[in-house]
Amino acid sequence: MDNPFSRRDIRRGKAVYWIQQNLYWLNFNSVDNRDGKFGPKTEYWVKRFQKHKGLKVDGIVGTATVKVLWDEVKKYQRILNSLGHHVVPDGLAGPLTFKATRDFQYKHLLLVDGICGPATRRKLIRETAPPITKPVEPTKPVKLVKPLRLIEPAEPIEPVKEAVPKRGAVDIGHLGKDSGAFHGSEKEVTLNTLIGKCLADKLLEAGLSVRILSGTLRERCDVANSWGADFIISVHCNASTDEKAHGVEVWYASETGRKLASLILKGYPPEFYKRGVKKGNFYVLRHTKAPCVIVECGFISNPTERKLLFTLVPEISGAIADAVIRWCDQNKVV
Repeated sequence: MDNPFSRRDIRRGKAVYWIQQNLYWLNFNSVDNRDGKFGPKTEYWVKRFQKHKGLKVDGIVGTATVKVLWDEVKKYQRILNSLGHHVVPDGLAGPLTFKATRDFQYKHLLLVDGICGPATRRKLIRETAPPITKPVEPTKPVKLVKPLRLIEPAEPIEPVKEAVPKRGAVDIGHLGKDSGAFHGSEKEVTLNTLIGKCLADKLLEAGLSVRILSGTLRERCDVANSWGADFIISVHCNASTDEKAHGVEVWYASETGRKLASLILKGYPPEFYKRGVKKGNFYVLRHTKAPCVIVECGFISNPTERKLLFTLVPEISGAIADAVIRWCDQNKVV
């Protein structure tokens, strides 16, 4: 297949489609933004990718950005191919690349979504890394000594527990057939995905183990419970027939969930009116074992707040991540 990025005009058509497709496969694009049109959403995700790779953050797909994006896709395609998943390392994330990724994820008990996100990339690198072997030390002659009399300690010594990364599940609301609330062409699931994936990235950067939940409500809860999640953050956006309705609210069911909800609301970006923390009886709150909160990040039906939601994705996800980390430390989740 020819490299579509070799053309000068990459503002529309096939070239933009492959930019969007590659970004999506690398977890830098939303599921509904692959239409071959270079709009604000594509520019946003290009900037996210540029920042992640240490490039000039201008949202322009120039020579440097094209090369890094192209090489990044080919890098993981080659790894998949070397592990027996048949895919051509052509730098284009097509259907065979997504299928190979899903097969790899299924084999290694990862979230099977076909996306080469942080967890999948780490596992691919580990699978190709050479095993670390310790040199065999020569056997030393055994020297006989008199047995020592053991002195009982005054208090029993507790064994040191090995630290295990905190496990967090990020539930992206309406990620599936149901797109949730909408206003014009803007869908709730788009904002949920932007905020949810950014939140997952920030939690991974903080050293937590993260899984993104999707599917039916029952499937989401079952995955979180069987995986042993320490907490679940369900990301949503609100809507109302009254366009003036605005603000953020956080729902909980348990006392520990209330504490987490309070921390999230307290640290939420000041541009949003705080509607409070509220006790609810929603399905995901009732059927998950770990503390779970639903963050209604703002009103997509409010024109001013809708723009804020798209503009402040990093700030919103960062505030939620900071609150989660503080909550984990306070509750000694290890």
